[in-house]
Amino acid sequence: MRNLKHTQDGDTLQSSDIGAPSGSMPALQDRRSDHGLRTAISAVERHLIRFEGIDRFLSCCIEQLMVLLDAEVGYAYLRTGYNADQRRVNKEEQEDGDALVYWDFRIFLQTIDGKPTELPNTSNSTYIPESLTTPMILGHCLNEHAPFNHEIPIPKDCPELHNYSLVPVCDQTGLYAVLIICNAHSDCSAKLEGRIKPFIKAASAVMRFIDSSKRKGLPAQTLQGERDFLLDVDDLLNNTFDGLVIINDDNRVVFCNAAAASMVGIGQDVINGSSIEFYLPAGSPPLTRELRPRKSTLDTWHGLTLQHTNGTLSSVDVRYFDIYRGAVSLRVLVLRGDADNSLSKESSSAIHYSFRVLTNVAPVGIIQLNRDWECTYVNDTWCEYSKLSPSESLGIGWINALHELDRQTVLESIRSTLISQDKYEGEFRLQTPYGSTRWVKANACNLYTDTGSVSGLIMTFSDITDHLKTEQALRNLAERDQLTGLTNRAFFSNRMEESLKNIQRLEDVSLMFLDLDDFKHINDTLGHDAGDELLKAVATRLQENLRKVDTIARLGGDEFVVLVCSLTNQNHLHLIADKIIEIFKQPFRILERSLYITCSMGIASASGLSTSSTQLMKQADVALYKAKAAGRNQYRFYTREMDKYADLHIHLRQSLKEVGRNDFSVVYQPQVDIRTGRIVGMEALTRWNCEAAPHIGPDIFMKMIEQSGLIEYFSRWLLDNVLATAARLQKYLGKNLRLSMNLSGRQFHNEFLADELIGECKNRGIEPSVIELEVTETALIDDTELAQRTLGQLRSAGFHIALDDFGTGYSSLAYLRKMPIDTLKIDSSFVQDVLEDQEDAQIVEAILALAKTLRLNIIAEGVEDTRTSHWLKVRNCYIHQGFLYHRPMTEAELTQKLKHQHSLPNLVSDSHPGTQLSILQDDHWEPGQEA
Repeated sequence: MRNLKHTQDGDTLQSSDIGAPSGSMPALQDRRSDHGLRTAISAVERHLIRFEGIDRFLSCCIEQLMVLLDAEVGYAYLRTGYNADQRRVNKEEQEDGDALVYWDFRIFLQTIDGKPTELPNTSNSTYIPESLTTPMILGHCLNEHAPFNHEIPIPKDCPELHNYSLVPVCDQTGLYAVLIICNAHSDCSAKLEGRIKPFIKAASAVMRFIDSSKRKGLPAQTLQGERDFLLDVDDLLNNTFDGLVIINDDNRVVFCNAAAASMVGIGQDVINGSSIEFYLPAGSPPLTRELRPRKSTLDTWHGLTLQHTNGTLSSVDVRYFDIYRGAVSLRVLVLRGDADNSLSKESSSAIHYSFRVLTNVAPVGIIQLNRDWECTYVNDTWCEYSKLSPSESLGIGWINALHELDRQTVLESIRSTLISQDKYEGEFRLQTPYGSTRWVKANACNLYTDTGSVSGLIMTFSDITDHLKTEQALRNLAERDQLTGLTNRAFFSNRMEESLKNIQRLEDVSLMFLDLDDFKHINDTLGHDAGDELLKAVATRLQENLRKVDTIARLGGDEFVVLVCSLTNQNHLHLIADKIIEIFKQPFRILERSLYITCSMGIASASGLSTSSTQLMKQADVALYKAKAAGRNQYRFYTREMDKYADLHIHLRQSLKEVGRNDFSVVYQPQVDIRTGRIVGMEALTRWNCEAAPHIGPDIFMKMIEQSGLIEYFSRWLLDNVLATAARLQKYLGKNLRLSMNLSGRQFHNEFLADELIGECKNRGIEPSVIELEVTETALIDDTELAQRTLGQLRSAGFHIALDDFGTGYSSLAYLRKMPIDTLKIDSSFVQDVLEDQEDAQIVEAILALAKTLRLNIIAEGVEDTRTSHWLKVRNCYIHQGFLYHRPMTEAELTQKLKHQHSLPNLVSDSHPGTQLSILQDDHWEPGQEA
């Protein structure tokens, strides 16, 4: 049979080119004309039918190789169990560090009077070093003309050896045997491996069959019965009028009768042993796909075109069935000329009808195009997707369904891909006459005629609109601030990094750092609902008045940043800053109130490639504090003079480094289990009491501490204070009561953080299990591997780990999966709005469900009213922290609370978790009050 594969130039390859890889035609033609090699392969593959035992098979292999290479000595080693999975390794005996694998010395042949003669099979060793078997496992022969390598075992009474070749019998399953051919008169160089590669494949196929039979545990009489079965039908197959081809599990031809060989004018000896795929014409993918082990009894393919070696064409029907006898599973192809068996019009119509029914119930859109890209068939799903009728889709009408913005690109991509790869896959949009759009994933492949030419293509379309919407929602969750919809800190940082890398192309990169003046006053007087509405209104106003190319982000709280690029004139930056100040002069309409608020702004411009994102952010931040110090409602540009430290940085350094100042203090805010009313935890909060900088909250001075490099001094001071308090309160702390403290992002840059914390607790006699360490998501993103390792060490030591401000940072789900977390703390910005903001309520409910699934504890921050408390309680969130229960208190006040709680009996049983001990609430709490 001739395989009609086409080159890119359209020329048809001849029968001698069948299966030739690119660039290897001369070698393959030499191999096909190698009569000795073909004879050796036929002799080996004959054992598939007439198997006479493993020793006879190995003897046959050695004899054929000795003849091929004109060698004087040959012997074989068989790996025990034949299979790599069953090898035995003697771990006690080593040679030069190599593991010794047990081998069986089986056959020893020596050329006597010009004929390979079998001698007694004894050897000086039963081991082959693994350093030699490793390359052979990969299918490589080992050749050497130098003096014999004494690591290789040799037969007893073997003549002097001058050269050797180690030929592996192996495939992807493993290394079955090693054939050692010595004293060869022909060339045993690297050309050997290329020449005898087909021989190795044939021998491996037989060995795999033997190995498979042994693993199935078939008795000897069963194997003999299978061989007898094939011998009995041999004459019958050769005398049938129909062409018969028998193939094995590897799709290799075991037997081809005379009728099949005559159909294509190729000898049986050429076809036998080769892959069936070499003789199937291009354009017959259904047949090749089916040539696998299967259970069906009969299939038929009609009209397969064969080409005789004289150039004539013939059409045959192929009937396909399996035969089984014991472990033997063979497939039979029966070839019959179409004069004897042709499809009737009724059968053709039935097939055509079945095709239409099947495609119309398929859940994907299907269209068929001819070679001129004209549509000849569409199914119902395509019509649903495109809103075009079948008649509107036929011809070139189907192109109207491609979105006008994607049309040209999609058509060019499909055409170029199918020419080079024969298969296309892509995603694009479809549009309907009504203006609606849907995203689809399209797959296309060429259709071929019986002679191998392209007759058209078929395309399928899967609707992925909902999938893409889900992806976009998840992307927004990772990249967008959930309150304002602006870019969040993490995504903005990435955008700024990219802009700075491309500063030469962008010409200018500037950062504007905005902070709302007296925003805390809005929250304190009108509540957080009004504050959040104001933040959203500010975001909207910035988006409406700045350029589309400018990146606007909310970093958190009332801090906004704007990344401005590609300004042709630095004066334009002044115009943008003036415009931002100007837009704040108009009042914001919030909750039926007109609110006036101003902003302060710091501006920094990158000086070149040497400017980093961290440096640019710091410069803009310093300029912002200068603007606030100058009276607010204005902007300042960063100058080098600002590097001499702002006043606040000076006072911070004095407060932290000068002994005896005591400007910093720690207060503790309890966390209450509302089912019992008991305090179950206390969070340590820092206050800065500096006369020169009054009313500076933790959100400001903590940021300044981190940026100014003072975090090491502050962390040491905080750790000493919190652990000292824990030591004094130790009799109240335990399994159900923990003291929590925050760890900053800078602390995670210290790879010895875990050792230091564990050592401090040990020195003070404090059990780590009574301490809960709170970290934020943003504190973990700089070096996630170090953070994960540090948290793992701390958790193993007994510390509890809480993820603070959950939902406000970057890629929350990723850190929940990677980091060793015990507790989630829902940020107060979500909690305080659950009754008014449906989105915040849904986010909190999602967090609660996620925590339950991951078996994490949950704490709600910022609980300030009974309605919110009840809303959380109904949703099984029982640990609350907020002004509704306790304001932050000093250590002395906390001690009194814990003493009182410690003296009380546990009045709440597991069967009545709703009972509350109102005596533990602050004065403003009314006993028994429910929302």
